Amino acid sequence: MDTPLVLGRLKRDSSGRCALLGHAGDVRAIPGDWFDTLSLMDGFHSMQEIAVLTGNDEAAVREIFQTLRGGKHVSTLQDWNVIYWCAACRTYLTRATACPGCGSSLKQVPWLPPCDPWILFEQEYEFVRQALRIHAGVEIDADRLLLGNNGICNNRFFWQIAYDGRIVLRIDFNGLNRSSWKVIVHEAAHEVNWRVPSQGRSAEALRMAAANQDSLQKIEADSIAFLDEVWGYYDTTPLMYFSGGKESMVMLRLLEKAGRKTNLAFVGTGLDFPEDARFLLEELKPEIDRNPIFDLRTNVAAEDMFLGAFELEGNRLDARSAWCRERIKVPLKRALTEEFYGDRHFVALEGSRWYENDFRRSHPGINFARGYDKQIWVHPIARWTGLDVWLYTYAEKLKVNPMYGMGYQRTTCWMCPIVNPFHLDLSKTQYPELWKKMANKELVGLDNVNPRSTPF
Repeated sequence: MDTPLVLGRLKRDSSGRCALLGHAGDVRAIPGDWFDTLSLMDGFHSMQEIAVLTGNDEAAVREIFQTLRGGKHVSTLQDWNVIYWCAACRTYLTRATACPGCGSSLKQVPWLPPCDPWILFEQEYEFVRQALRIHAGVEIDADRLLLGNNGICNNRFFWQIAYDGRIVLRIDFNGLNRSSWKVIVHEAAHEVNWRVPSQGRSAEALRMAAANQDSLQKIEADSIAFLDEVWGYYDTTPLMYFSGGKESMVMLRLLEKAGRKTNLAFVGTGLDFPEDARFLLEELKPEIDRNPIFDLRTNVAAEDMFLGAFELEGNRLDARSAWCRERIKVPLKRALTEEFYGDRHFVALEGSRWYENDFRRSHPGINFARGYDKQIWVHPIARWTGLDVWLYTYAEKLKVNPMYGMGYQRTTCWMCPIVNPFHLDLSKTQYPELWKKMANKELVGLDNVNPRSTPF
C-alpha cells in the first residue's frame, strides 16, 4: 500500500491563502480545504486513515495526492525510501533495482520517515545490544553492523533498528526519563540469524561501501556538478559553513575533488562538546590550513555569552523559539562573513540533507535564510541519505568526529534540547560537571511542536 508523503513545505498565511513550496520558485497554490489533508500526508498515515481523520472520501484524498504528485511536492514513502537489502550478498544497497554484485532482486528495508539510516557506533550499539538482551532475550556480539533510523512521530522521537535488512526493534523515547522509554520487539529479532560470522562493523561497512560504489560515484558527480553550477552566481569566493561533522567532511572532500577555492567559517557557541571543539581546532584546522584552496576562520564565543543569554530569556530555551540562533549563532556567523566579504554578496554552502528530518526535507535545494543578508544558501548534498554519507566516509577514508563514537548522531551543543532524548541523557551522564551550569534553567524539546516547522 502506498503511503503519501509531502516533500515540500506547506504554508498558510494570515489571509488564509495556502501553498505548497517545492524547489525555489516552484510554488503550487492549494485550496484551503486541502491543507489539513496534506498535513496528514506525513508518511505515517495511509490514504484510508487520512480520509477517516479528515472526514473526506478516500477517493478525494487520492485525487489531491495525484494532483500534486511529482517534483518536490508530494510522493510516496515507498518512492522516497531508497534503501534496499540483498539477501544473497548480505549487504545494503542504495538506489538500486538489482544487486550489482550478484544480479539478485532486492528487498526494500521498511523504514519509516525520515528513511535516513546511520551506522550504530559504540555507545548506541551497546544500548541496543542491552535492549535486545533484556526485551528479546537475544544475545549478540559486540561488533556487528546495525543500522538505525531516527524519526519523529506524534512529536516523539523513535528509533528503528535493522539487522540483515529487517527491523528488529523500535524504541520510543517518551520524554527524558529512561523509565518512560518503550522498547518494541519485532518478530524479526527472533527470526534473523545472529550467529552468521561477522567481520566487524568497520570491515562490513567497507564491504558495503564497495558494493555501493556505482551509487556513490553518481551522487558524488551530481554534487560536484551542482557546485560547478552555483559557483558562477557571484564573483566572490563561496563560503562553506563548516562544523566538523560528517556532512562537513564530505563537503570538504567534494570541494577538493572539484578543485574549488572556498572560504570556511566555523562558529562555536561556547557550549560545544569539549571533544568536538578539540577535534576541529586542534586536529582539523592545522590540516585544512595547509590546503591552499581553503581559508578556514573561526569565531568561538565565550561560555558566558550563552549562559548570560539564558538569563535574558527567562532561563528557558524552547524548541519553538530557539532564541540561541538569533542571539548566538547568527551574530557569530555575521562577524565572520563581514570579515570575509564586507557588504558583498556571496554563495553560502550548507550541508543539510533532505533525509535528515521533516523540517530539512521541506527545504529547497537553494534558498535564502532569515538573518543572513547578502547570501544565498545552497545545499550540494541535499539528496544524500545518512547511509550515503557514512559509506562515502568509509570509501574516502575521511576523518570522523569523535562525538559519533561517543554516541551522538549530530555535532551540536551539549545541552541542545532539540535532539533525541537518548543523546541528552547520554550528555548528562558523560558531562555531569557541565550540566551543573544548567541548574535552574528549563529546556523544552519537540513536545507539542510541529517538527515540520521547527528548525532542527
